[in-house]
Amino acid sequence: MIKLVTLGGVAISRNGVPLGELTALKQKVALLAYLSLEGPTSRDRLLPLFWPDRAEERARHALSQALYVLKRELGEHCVRLVGDQVEVVGDALEMDAQRLQRAAALERWDDAIAVYHGLFLEEFHLPAAPQFEHWQTRTRARLARLARHAFAEVVNHRVAAGNLEGALKVASRRAALEPLEDEAQHTLIALLALAGHRAAALEHFDSYRQQLARELEVEPLEETQQLVEQIRAGEVPEFHGLASASPTDVDEIEEATEVAEPPSAAVEASLEAAAAWAADEDAGESTHPSRLSRLLRAAPLYIVGAAYFVMVWL
Repeated sequence: MIKLVTLGGVAISRNGVPLGELTALKQKVALLAYLSLEGPTSRDRLLPLFWPDRAEERARHALSQALYVLKRELGEHCVRLVGDQVEVVGDALEMDAQRLQRAAALERWDDAIAVYHGLFLEEFHLPAAPQFEHWQTRTRARLARLARHAFAEVVNHRVAAGNLEGALKVASRRAALEPLEDEAQHTLIALLALAGHRAAALEHFDSYRQQLARELEVEPLEETQQLVEQIRAGEVPEFHGLASASPTDVDEIEEATEVAEPPSAAVEASLEAAAAWAADEDAGESTHPSRLSRLLRAAPLYIVGAAYFVMVWL
C-alpha cells in the first residue's frame, strides 16, 4: 500500500517503508497530490500547472518523465494514462487529505480530526509553478476549514455529554495546530477553567499573549481578556458551544481569481481570510470575533485584495 502524507508535513511510504528520495522530488510529489485529490486530469491541464515555462513538446516530455519516476518508485499499478487522462488508480494509494474529506462527508468527526495534523503541504513550495501554488493555497484553506468544523463538532459533542476532559484534549490539539487563532485559544482557556484547571488556564493565556505580541504585535481579543478576568476573579465561565456551520466553498471568489494570473501570496492570504469570514456570515453562523480581528489586523492586505478584484473584473 502506498501512503501519501500531506497534512502537517509531506511523506511517502510503500508498505511501511519511507521513500525519502521520492519525497524529496517536489514536482513529482506535487503531481501525485494533485491527481489524488482532483482525479483524472488531462495532459493539457497538467502542462501549464507544472511546467508553465516550457514549450509544449518539452513540457509533455517532462510529464512523461515524471510519470515514469512515479511508476518506478510506486509500482506500475499506481499511476496510469488512459487516453489523454492521467490518473491515480483508485485503491492503489491512501492519502490523509482524502481520508479527511471522506470522514467529513460522512460526518465522522472523530475520524476527521484524527488524520488532521496541520496545513496541507505545509512549507511546500514550487515557485516555478504558480498555478499549482494557487491551487495549493485554495486547497489548503478548504481543508483547514473542514478540520475546524470537525474540531468544533467533536468539542461540542463531548461538552454536551459531560466529558470535559475529553473535550479539553481535542481543544488542546486544535490550539497547538493554530497557536495564533483567537477562537482556538479562547476555547482552550475556557475549557481549562471549566475542568477546574484554573492555574493552567491563566498560564496558557499568558503564553498566548506573549506569542501574539512577539509574532503579530497585537493583544488578545477583548473577549478573551474578559474571560481571563472572570477566571482570575474566581468565576466559572460559561461555554455555549463552538459555531460549526457546514464548511462552504466560496466558488465566486475562486472563479474570479482564476480569470487572471494567480495573485501574490499576500493577496491570497487576504482573500482566504475574507472568504472564510464571508462564508460564515452567509451560513448564519454566530461568528467569533477572531474572524473580524484577522481582517482588521491585516487590513492593508485586504485593500490590496480589493484592488486585485477591480483589476480582474475591469
